[in-house]
Amino acid sequence: MNRITGLDVARALAIIGMIAAHLAGTTIVTEGYPAVLFAVLAGVSSGIIADRARLIIRGVLLIIIGVALEPLPHFIPVVLASMGVIVISIGLLYRLRTQTLLWILFALILLGVPAQMWLGENYDIPLVTGVYPVNAWIIYGIVGLLIRRYLLHSAGRQRIVLGESLAVAAIGLLIHAGPLVYVNIADGSFLMGVLSPVPHSGGLLDIAFSAAASIFVICACLLLCRNATVDKLLYPLRAMGSMSLTSYVAHILAVSVAVAGDFIVLPSGENPVFDFVAFAWGSIIALLVFAVIWKHFFTRGPLEALMRVIIEALAPARTNRRVGVGARE
Repeated sequence: MNRITGLDVARALAIIGMIAAHLAGTTIVTEGYPAVLFAVLAGVSSGIIADRARLIIRGVLLIIIGVALEPLPHFIPVVLASMGVIVISIGLLYRLRTQTLLWILFALILLGVPAQMWLGENYDIPLVTGVYPVNAWIIYGIVGLLIRRYLLHSAGRQRIVLGESLAVAAIGLLIHAGPLVYVNIADGSFLMGVLSPVPHSGGLLDIAFSAAASIFVICACLLLCRNATVDKLLYPLRAMGSMSLTSYVAHILAVSVAVAGDFIVLPSGENPVFDFVAFAWGSIIALLVFAVIWKHFFTRGPLEALMRVIIEALAPARTNRRVGVGARE
């Protein structure tokens, strides 16, 4: 199957954004948005794979990797378990008609968000009420599945949605930059918690603005990569994005080694500033260089190849399977 290079570029931008958020400090652009972009792209990719057994196995493997990375000596909220939930969810949903998907999406938005906020007020449940609330992450996965169905191969639709999503994302950035973003459930208002634009809160505005920003980036990358010259110039990003799991895990391991070896130290009660910016740039450059060199010799990244071997062993690909085909209307 030929890779869709625009998606690889978008994946690379998501990884770079998360590295910047983890190491160089969050900004209105890097706080929350890169992780959501990663989540939406997981929905797109799962829609392309469109094989229930293989998606469920892939999702379980992502959860296992995420759980294994959690205890390491780093300060990063690992996203892979939530990504695994997305992949499993799409494995269960991808054959549904779009009308049914939209009903599920509306239910998750109108009922799931208040339920999630209520749980957050009363309980501390991993995945449900944490940094990556599962309700919001499944919503992002369904958004990705809809992108796969209706935007992925239509430049005309991409151009239309590009402007629309940019407008919504711009409103989100303006709100994010203002004091309203800090009004959330912690201030004692359940309604404000449900509406919250706070990144990672899973509030309605957070979901709307984050999803819009992700759609904008994906459409922009797809359109840019239609130009052969631009596509070639973006090859380092394409290479890195084609092995996004390897890049993400390498980032977590690098930070863990640096913290364990006291190469970087978190000041108590303060956000890391010192050499974290240099470490972030070094990590990004190292991953880009590694990806380019690795792709010269191999088709897939190390972890991507390992995942493929395991999945093929447990759920061999069916012959003559129409990849990415699910219910559409």
